[in-house]
Amino acid sequence: MTEAVENPDKLSGMEVDVIGEVMNISMGTAATAMSTILNTKVNITTPRIETIGVEEFEFAYLEPVIGVLINYVEGIEGANVLLLQESDMKKILSQLFDMDTSDDIEFDEISKSAIGEIMNQMMGAAAGALASFLGKVVNISPPTLLDTTSKASIRDLFSLKGDNLVSIKFNLSIEGLVESEFISAMEPALAREIVTMSMGASGMDDEEEVAPPPPPPP
Repeated sequence: MTEAVENPDKLSGMEVDVIGEVMNISMGTAATAMSTILNTKVNITTPRIETIGVEEFEFAYLEPVIGVLINYVEGIEGANVLLLQESDMKKILSQLFDMDTSDDIEFDEISKSAIGEIMNQMMGAAAGALASFLGKVVNISPPTLLDTTSKASIRDLFSLKGDNLVSIKFNLSIEGLVESEFISAMEPALAREIVTMSMGASGMDDEEEVAPPPPPPP
């Protein structure tokens, strides 16, 4: 009987806990930024994390989606893709444009520019929170809207980096507007870099010296 080969990219339970906490903090800050932009209450909570093969990565239940590519260019290096439902983005734009309904929203240059600016504000805030957590400067390049966001295009994007990706699913709540979720997909190397730096920033990587037990009484 052949033993299953352990996936070398799979995050350990401790790594999942650390990246979950870090992403919860950074996305909480992103939610505050979106709340300011839309002038309504926004919550982004409950990260659910798994390491998955690029070929197995599935998001059909969200389709059609808009993909936003974020590259970390200072402090940490790597790519992160946000996958959001088109219907959610239309509702967000209708709120931004002060429209009664999202039915007339089209993804033209104005809408795409607005989405890019919202994502820039959100992910810039998230990077700032991450920087505070890690104790070092973290910067992103301006978010890029992907021309096509299909299973094949996302798989191609990540397969250049390896066989696996880290999928982080978040609940998205925008008061009176959206009750949904979105996915943040990142390279395992980026997730591990964040985990390693987080543990270093908190001193968790330094093993505490344990005093030897006292010698037994004579």
